[in-house]
Amino acid sequence: MNTNELKLIDGQFDRSSAREILLDLIDYKIKHHKIARFQSDIRYGKNLPEVEQRIEELSADRIRMKEWLQTIPEDVVVEMFCNIEVVVKTKNGVPSTHQ
Repeated sequence: MNTNELKLIDGQFDRSSAREILLDLIDYKIKHHKIARFQSDIRYGKNLPEVEQRIEELSADRIRMKEWLQTIPEDVVVEMFCNIEVVVKTKNGVPSTHQ
């Protein structure tokens, strides 16, 4: 099987918990890309444009999400669902025969 799926988030949350979960996930991804940027700089002496772009996108998404969550009333629940599908491929994009 070269595909696997994970149910990462599935439930109802109050506004505060939803905010914490979403912003923590975004912060983790930003940190991941900053580490990749640092490693690239150390190893190769250059930054990767796609990493820089992703950091900018995630940072903008974080601001947008934080502002949007503030508009949600305190007395409601927020339903969140996040499934992650992982597909194993060769480096040239062909599906792998990985079992």
